Amino acid sequence: MRLAALALTLLSLPQALLQAADPKIATAQGGNRDATLQAELYLTASQIEAAAGAKLPGNLIVVKVRVTPKTEGALAVGPDDFTLLWRKTGERSPALPLNFLGTRERDTLLAVVARRLKDSSTKEPVEGLVFFELDAQAEGKVKSKDLALVYRNKTGQFVVDFN
Repeated sequence: MRLAALALTLLSLPQALLQAADPKIATAQGGNRDATLQAELYLTASQIEAAAGAKLPGNLIVVKVRVTPKTEGALAVGPDDFTLLWRKTGERSPALPLNFLGTRERDTLLAVVARRLKDSSTKEPVEGLVFFELDAQAEGKVKSKDLALVYRNKTGQFVVDFN
């Protein structure tokens, strides 16, 4: 009986360690008179791989955004509307262009392109991934509580802080 309990404990230990090593996904939300924004922050390699559908370089940070227009007319939305702010140092990272992966494997490129926020003009909610690069991320120094997402459109901007 004790041996079975010990075996069960040892078998469940790796799963518990994996769950403890991967922090929860940080979120943020906010808005202005033109749009509301919901965002999820992916910092760890496993979170980024699950969101992007591919392994990506270690200095990347991925944010899944959902923008809901509140205007009567169409709202232009795209990755270039976003900047990641590291409040600890003041470093700002604009969204990376689509070619940030260079000439990686075709499957990696296809996975990222399929999930990336696309430029659009819409009256409906849009959702997609926006990719950022912070050198400190490769060193594991970035914490979600120190990050904010700046959303800027033609009529103004607002900042949302991750929890």
